[in-house]
Amino acid sequence: MKVRAVARFLKLFFSRPVIHGMEQVRKGEAAVFCANHQGWYGPVVLMLYGNVGWRPWVNEEIMDRDRCSPYLLKDFIHPVLRLHGRLGALLSRCLAPLCIRLMEKAEAIPVHHGSRKILETFRITEEALEEGRSILLFPETPSPRGGEKVQPFQKGFAGIAREYWEKTGKALIFYPVYVDRRHRAITFGEGVSFQPQRPWPEEKERIVQELEERIRAMEGRAGDDL
Repeated sequence: MKVRAVARFLKLFFSRPVIHGMEQVRKGEAAVFCANHQGWYGPVVLMLYGNVGWRPWVNEEIMDRDRCSPYLLKDFIHPVLRLHGRLGALLSRCLAPLCIRLMEKAEAIPVHHGSRKILETFRITEEALEEGRSILLFPETPSPRGGEKVQPFQKGFAGIAREYWEKTGKALIFYPVYVDRRHRAITFGEGVSFQPQRPWPEEKERIVQELEERIRAMEGRAGDDL
């Protein structure tokens, strides 16, 4: 099955959302877009409908030919499709090659959690930014409870800003993106710009805090524009 055919198939289950706030985004400028997850809904609809030329960060397992199938079974087939036993295992094996192809087509960047390989994630990210490509990532801390509510943010991603500044002398912009599954909407918020003159530990905290606060504010206003 070709990638375009897979995208058309997915659109049968993920309808086009309303998009707000694109006027907030500076055109022609590489940036980092930070979105809430909402399970699989956020990543899928953003890749299908919200793409502004970005490369997404994805869990390394989803791009590994040996680990993709078990990952899909654990993270998608069981909790989302609620399929177990042989049928679930068969579906995960069928979906894995297609999933890997989609990630390759999207030029996804594998994220190596808890490993020194994370340096490779940052290296690829910096090269993409220098080439004028934007980055899409999901900074929420994984929660066993799941659910719709925005979860507290992890902080490591903010390091992209310092590395990018040291290499290019350019202040990177982070845009908050709120994905609203209930109202089928995507909202782009006002960007948070890196301020290199501030002490890095304080600046790292500020970037993460402001992004999280802006996404939570959009969450609180969800549905107001409909």
